[in-house]
Amino acid sequence: EELPDAEWETARTQLNRLYDTFLKRHGPLSARSVHREFTGDPDFPFLLALEKSYDPDTNRAEKADLFTKRTIQPYRPPERAETPQAALLIALNETGRVDLVRIGALVGQSPEGVQAALAGLIYKNPEGDWETAEEYLSGNVREKLRAAEAAASLESMYQPNVEALRRVQPTDLLPGEIEVRLGSP
Repeated sequence: EELPDAEWETARTQLNRLYDTFLKRHGPLSARSVHREFTGDPDFPFLLALEKSYDPDTNRAEKADLFTKRTIQPYRPPERAETPQAALLIALNETGRVDLVRIGALVGQSPEGVQAALAGLIYKNPEGDWETAEEYLSGNVREKLRAAEAAASLESMYQPNVEALRRVQPTDLLPGEIEVRLGSP
């Protein structure tokens, strides 16, 4: 959470005090005697994460970094990307889709410039929005090819779609290559 550092310090001080109190009474969490008490507790691995290492010979454990510093930072969306490809990955991570406006903002280009830079990595689906090559060039590629050919006859911007879809078309099976076992659905 976005809490001020003072609140984190208060919570960290309290955690240190509670852990030290437990340590004096029962020993380290990783010690065999404590381990036995928590057998079957589904949250015990979370408790064990409070200790970095444990030495059974000396019965001493080293506290995890959580006791001294912040170990998890809140997510801050990137403000810049070096390449349109990197910006595409950021946009996909944030929204799960190709967002040319966001990608352009990350690299300081217009959506049209980004579109040209990402040619071959993204395709405009004639029946929808922009898609990654992995998404567009998979699934029912025969139907997608028919739709792309129809769209390309009206607008030349879909010609790269037609060419890419033709390259990924599966070969037709000949009747002799199809085997059916008796009793199969």
